[in-house]
Amino acid sequence: PAWGYVDHLGIRGSSFAALADQRRSITVTPAMVDAVAAATTGIQNLGFAEGGTNDNLRFLHHHLLWVTKLLRQGRFTSSAVADRLLTEFAQLAQVGAFMAHDAGQHGLSQRYITSGLHAAHTAGDRTVGTYLLAFASGRRVIQGRLEDGVDLGRAARDAVELANAAYEVAKSTP
Repeated sequence: PAWGYVDHLGIRGSSFAALADQRRSITVTPAMVDAVAAATTGIQNLGFAEGGTNDNLRFLHHHLLWVTKLLRQGRFTSSAVADRLLTEFAQLAQVGAFMAHDAGQHGLSQRYITSGLHAAHTAGDRTVGTYLLAFASGRRVIQGRLEDGVDLGRAARDAVELANAAYEVAKSTP
């Protein structure tokens, strides 16, 4: 998933909003995504303060399930709202990866990293994707898999270079 993320940075994933239709039961508004973002920040602060305890992981998981429900059942007021919600999912997955790693649940941490990479790609969020790649690299080194860690580190570096190049092009474009 890491190299797939980097290889497809120039190609945006399918818009999540395009999948929404009138049969979906929840209308997701910008204010709802703002509330999700505030909760994400609160969960991140919880992780910083208390680390990855099992209770904190369960709390995060329940919040992630709610965001997943919104993504699956939501009608979005715009594609930007859908992308923002998907980015929040990726950020929650990133926090979950950190917390699961702290709790010694390395398999769960890996699943959060993979889910976060997919969400970051679909939302077009290079920042979260790059953080996830860098964290995955560090995890592999800690686990004694130096070659894998170096490969993931290269993927993170490539992602940063591509993001910087895109930023430079965007600055010069009217």
